[in-house]
Amino acid sequence: MRAITDHLIDIAENSVNAGSKSVKINFHEDETKFEFEILDDGCGMNDEQIARVFDPFFTTKYKKTGLGLPLLKEYAELTGGYVKIVSQKGKGTSVNVLFKKTIDCQPLGDIAQAFATLVTSSNQVLWEIKRCKNDDCYSFSSEDVRGLDLSNPRNIKMIFEYFKRLEACFGE
Repeated sequence: MRAITDHLIDIAENSVNAGSKSVKINFHEDETKFEFEILDDGCGMNDEQIARVFDPFFTTKYKKTGLGLPLLKEYAELTGGYVKIVSQKGKGTSVNVLFKKTIDCQPLGDIAQAFATLVTSSNQVLWEIKRCKNDDCYSFSSEDVRGLDLSNPRNIKMIFEYFKRLEACFGE
């Protein structure tokens, strides 16, 4: 994984694969850090799974390598950050990640594209996204686009452009 957004997408896809109907993403950035939290109402994990979640090659999914969370933890800790996971079987999971902006920090990546990719990936999930940079924030809910045909390329393009405009408001 080359960018922080790759990790964000991987964790959010884990939420979808865990049967979540609702996924909340809170992403905050300032001069010193990137921090994100993903909360879902999926199947959750039992104590044994939680204990092994950072073990390389441990996975409960077919055709997955089990490297996503171990790599995320390693990359975050290289910057002085962390990964914290709280999960309850049958209730869902919360993943909180902090990357400090040091020389060892991966680049952010294209956050607009990451959010749009997630939102257009599943009509079955209620996505709630809050993105802040310093004190400026925006929020998005897939309720706002419910009823749009996400198999229509024109609608997909509209959602991608929407997130690009939101991100452009932050300036760089």
